[in-house]
Amino acid sequence: MTRYLSGDWELVAQRAARELGLELTVIREHTAEGAIRNPEQIQPVVLAWREGLSQALRESLKEPLDWNEDYRAPYFTDKPTWDCYGDLMLWAAYDEQSQLARPSEHVAEWSADAAYKPMRLDW
Repeated sequence: MTRYLSGDWELVAQRAARELGLELTVIREHTAEGAIRNPEQIQPVVLAWREGLSQALRESLKEPLDWNEDYRAPYFTDKPTWDCYGDLMLWAAYDEQSQLARPSEHVAEWSADAAYKPMRLDW
């Protein structure tokens, strides 16, 4: 969050364009004029937010939230594939449909799965 809020990161497309010598313009909504961009000012606020979130969720968490908030740490901006999205949707569906046996392998047609079908919104 510190790196994100400080604006010190690139999208995969930005990195590719830079490496190819191409120009790419990205418009970000959170880049308000006058926003604090110094990671040393942002990091304590993010850590306090994370602590507050951990406290608010303490009854639902096995342990407090924790991740590397060092703004110099490596970061990743690749987006998950549709396979990952489908797997996540089925994970949630099987959490709701706990009477069904969860598959142990990726399900290619996840939208037709027995656990997912009752959750679909067919407009």
